Amino acid sequence: MAWCPNCKYEYKKGIIKCADCGADLVDSLEDTNVVTDYEMDHNDVENNGIESDYEVVSLGDELKKEERNGATSIYQRNEDKAEEFKSSAYVLTFVGIIGVITLFLIRVRIIPIQFGNELMIDIVMGGLFVVFFILGILSFQSARQYKADAIEENSLTDEINKWCNENLTKDSIQAFLQEDSQELSEELLYFQRTEQMKRMITEKFINLQDTFLETVIENYYQKIYEENELL
Repeated sequence: MAWCPNCKYEYKKGIIKCADCGADLVDSLEDTNVVTDYEMDHNDVENNGIESDYEVVSLGDELKKEERNGATSIYQRNEDKAEEFKSSAYVLTFVGIIGVITLFLIRVRIIPIQFGNELMIDIVMGGLFVVFFILGILSFQSARQYKADAIEENSLTDEINKWCNENLTKDSIQAFLQEDSQELSEELLYFQRTEQMKRMITEKFINLQDTFLETVIENYYQKIYEENELL
């Protein structure tokens, strides 16, 4: 058996990280001198001036720390990136072309607008519109690249979802959770379940981007837990 040094939860053999706080599990609680704020009230320590060699760890603080470190960043699909670059490409190219045409029409006096230093205006404004046009072309190239990446990404997503449908069920996930997990709050159950889902998926599919994996897990979690509850 393994234990979480922070939460004091006992885990089955083979699990190496705590599903609640993410700490590395230890073989015995005697291997650590870390206690949680459930065992020692932090305010009492401060108010009474008690000195202690123990570190008070808050699960809420740890989760906030993970959020600050980008652990909860939102994944953007390559297909969505391709559409964004495509839209930007159309706008930049259009502005560049219209700008150059407008300068030309002004210069041949079709559009009756005069500037003080026409040569300087031509160089500055013309150069700016050319830059817009070039950026538009580059955006088109990026859109095509992300579109190609999206094909591979969608294929991988379908493969993972197919594997999850065949291997990830409520029972298979529950088998790896703590025996008293049913007594936990829904929030703690969510963290334990998703952590176990992550372990099972990464054993089959390696080198997955964290935010991509979290998105896949979140979608599948809703499918097997939340959507079924609504039926």
